[in-house]
Amino acid sequence: MGMRVLKCPCCGASVSFGEESRLAKCSKCGNALEYDDGVLRKFVHNIHEERYVDEAAVMRSQVEIHKINVEHKELLWTMLLLIGLILALVGIPSIIQGIRSAANPDVRPPVESSSAYVGENYTIVSNALSDAGFRDVESIPVYDLLVDESDKINTVERVTIDGDLDWVEGGLISKRKNTYKANDKVRIYYHLMPENPPVKAPENSSNAYKNKLKDDVLHTLENKGFANIQTEVIKDLDLAKKNDVGKVEKVTISGDSEWTENGQRKVYHVEDEVVVYYHAIADNAALEAPQGNADAYKGQPYQLVVSALHSAGFENVVAVALNDLEKDQSDLLDTVANVTINEESDWSYGLFGAMRKTYHTEDQVIVFYHSSR
Repeated sequence: MGMRVLKCPCCGASVSFGEESRLAKCSKCGNALEYDDGVLRKFVHNIHEERYVDEAAVMRSQVEIHKINVEHKELLWTMLLLIGLILALVGIPSIIQGIRSAANPDVRPPVESSSAYVGENYTIVSNALSDAGFRDVESIPVYDLLVDESDKINTVERVTIDGDLDWVEGGLISKRKNTYKANDKVRIYYHLMPENPPVKAPENSSNAYKNKLKDDVLHTLENKGFANIQTEVIKDLDLAKKNDVGKVEKVTISGDSEWTENGQRKVYHVEDEVVVYYHAIADNAALEAPQGNADAYKGQPYQLVVSALHSAGFENVVAVALNDLEKDQSDLLDTVANVTINEESDWSYGLFGAMRKTYHTEDQVIVFYHSSR
């Protein structure tokens, strides 16, 4: 018996038919096949009737269905693309803004302006602004205090939020600004004392201290904050002006005796050199003879006379014993016999000796006194 081998119209596998056979089953796809009038068709069986379907028609239908499916998919993708574009144009920026707002929310300043914090302790202000919700809060020292402003140490000079000193919006009714963000920069500037702090001049000029006692002036300048105070003695007084000893002639600050500029007192620094010049008795100062002549001291205890001459200003006073008394002269013991200044016993001049001579503190003064042999 001859065999025919044909291709399955459903899957393309080889199908063998007997010479007299019209029906066969594909061993690969399992479809029933019919060979009729030289055409191999798929055999379709209906419970109501049997009919044969042209396989070419079936293939055309499948192609149409596939085309429709493709068009539906293209339409679906087009709709999804349009929806995505709408979300990109409208929804996504809103979502991003929402995320950003959540990450960097609005913060309302607790007061209306920087001036409300001026003079407050900077740590208290820093805590208040952090508690309000600001995250980037930094405190910055300003080394600007004068030496007599120590009470302002660590107090606020100014506060800026995003560079602003005033935190209210305009309008008839002032309202606190609510457009600041948690991450905006908040800077707190506070006062500190520099290492060599400035000092305002204590007076307009040195003349304010002229003829005042040196020790009083030194005390005043120390209280003003000056730390580098020197003294310079001016030995220009004779003994007649001994009441002026220790009085101030002038004071200089960094070499200045005038301490104003453009009508304002100058500002110096605590370590600037301050020099207080004061009067003192001159070396070997001139002094007037203490009496008209030596007779004024004769008969007085020599110790008292030596002391009086020292007090008068003489620095070179010597007592010399004469060893001249007999036993019966004890009433003259240790009394002055004579006094010489530069070997002179008469210390006056002019008509009737009305004028006293001038000597010097280092001139030789000798007090001669009686003593036992």
